[in-house]
Amino acid sequence: MILPYQTRTITGKNLVTTRLGTWIILTNEELSQLCTNTLEDPLRERLTLTDIIITEENRDRVLSNFRRLNANLGAAPSLHIICVTDRCNHNCTYCHASSPEATGVDMSIATANKVLDVIFSSPAKHLTIEFQGGETMINWMVVTHIVTQARRREATSGKHISLVIVSNLSLIDNAKLEFLSIHQVAITTSLDGPASVHDANRPFLGGGRSTHKSVMRGIELIQNHYKKQGKPAPLSALCTTTRASLAHGPAIVDEYARLGFEIIHLRPVNPVGIAKKRWDLVGYTADEFIAFWKTAMDHILKLNRSGIRIIERQAFMMLQKILAFRDPMYLGLMNPSGAGRCVLTYNYDGKVYASDEARMIGEDIFCLGSVDLGYEKLARDPIVAGLVQASILDNTCGSCPYIPWCGIDPVLTYAAYGSIIPQIPLHRMHQIHQAQFDYLIEQILTHPDPFSAFYLWLPNLDMTLTRARLGDRILALDMR
Repeated sequence: MILPYQTRTITGKNLVTTRLGTWIILTNEELSQLCTNTLEDPLRERLTLTDIIITEENRDRVLSNFRRLNANLGAAPSLHIICVTDRCNHNCTYCHASSPEATGVDMSIATANKVLDVIFSSPAKHLTIEFQGGETMINWMVVTHIVTQARRREATSGKHISLVIVSNLSLIDNAKLEFLSIHQVAITTSLDGPASVHDANRPFLGGGRSTHKSVMRGIELIQNHYKKQGKPAPLSALCTTTRASLAHGPAIVDEYARLGFEIIHLRPVNPVGIAKKRWDLVGYTADEFIAFWKTAMDHILKLNRSGIRIIERQAFMMLQKILAFRDPMYLGLMNPSGAGRCVLTYNYDGKVYASDEARMIGEDIFCLGSVDLGYEKLARDPIVAGLVQASILDNTCGSCPYIPWCGIDPVLTYAAYGSIIPQIPLHRMHQIHQAQFDYLIEQILTHPDPFSAFYLWLPNLDMTLTRARLGDRILALDMR
């Protein structure tokens, strides 16, 4: 049986995909054979090897790959984001937070205990607790309480806990770092690029000294601490792209490479909260971001070819889906949305939201209730079902070849357009995702060699499957 398929012409070749995530590259002549069901044996064999044609022999493999590609569909909330404070000492152009002197915006110990009760009631066996703010280290007492209690509960719950703290690193010191190290807490910071870009995006509240120098001090402290232990530092960084970033893609990548980061996530700023109010200052069109991202990706691949290992995270997650049937469990690429299904966010006051973006919108339309309700009532809130229903793309994107790998966040859709129902042709993230997928497929077609960058990003790929997918592109390499 030939599966229903969608097509897209890229660099003179035809990408053919199915809703199950299987795909192949065909010439015009081969596509004509497929469309008219006049398949010659070599093509029929390739279509079977790539699971475009289902038989008794490959059916179980197809179903197994589909389950892996969509592992989130059977998942309980495994990512739990805790906003321990709304206070911050930065005044970032795209983020709203309260001043360090604000009152009533810190999570209490009592609320933290109720948050832990909800988290450990999730059926998920692997849980990630991520501390967010504000600046998380301003409420260090609650951070340390949650960390120690989570580790104690882990020992008796049969669950595996990963802990991550997101911080601008301005308040980190040796004592805090030692605590995080002992309790195996990974650290994520924000790094928007070299000093000129980072300081423009992320000034200190009240101005004054450079936040770039501050984060450099923190990064050096962390890296030296773990170097003395003979361990790799569990440190990562996030890059938010504003209008001030657009002309500096290669320089931003170089800053990450200089500091030894092997992963960079070039994220577009979203029109949420204060960023929406300041859109003329920080925002840009989808086309402007796409041009920035492609330039940065070209530079990353150039660095890869020179022996420098650095990976763009969005591209990596997309390639996991395209090349390896792996679900990266990333909210922005889930169909339907994982908001409330795979992630829950806990505000400092005990309110529970379907995602961190849902918390940042500035209204409670996506608030599932309070931690006092308990896990079962929160998980079954009708808001979660509404988000799922609004984000199933099979009707709106049924003809798109990227539907098995893509997703649109209904929370961001609401923030940008005032409705959770996406108008796909006009949707900013649709335009960005489509261009990113196009770029990746173009690169695969242009550089099909198994030793090219993308294949080194994902070792242990099935090269027999790769050859069947690419056909004459990879065969030409074999004959060299």
